[in-house]
Amino acid sequence: TGLELAKRVRQVRADLPMILFSTSVTVLGSAHFTPLGFTEALPKPVALGKLRSAIRGALPAGFAPASPASSSV
Repeated sequence: TGLELAKRVRQVRADLPMILFSTSVTVLGSAHFTPLGFTEALPKPVALGKLRSAIRGALPAGFAPASPASSSV
């Protein structure tokens, strides 16, 4: 399950932000998933604006993604 995977990820990379998307968030609430190691828990379907906000909140301050033009691929 996703929760088992998250637990394993935490064991290897405790610093890695994780955002959960689940219909369970609607029933249990996002606060239920925070102690399980999730940076954010969003209900499905997720609005694009909420997804952007969650990703920005999970990234370190000052993080700037590489622009596609600067990619060497």
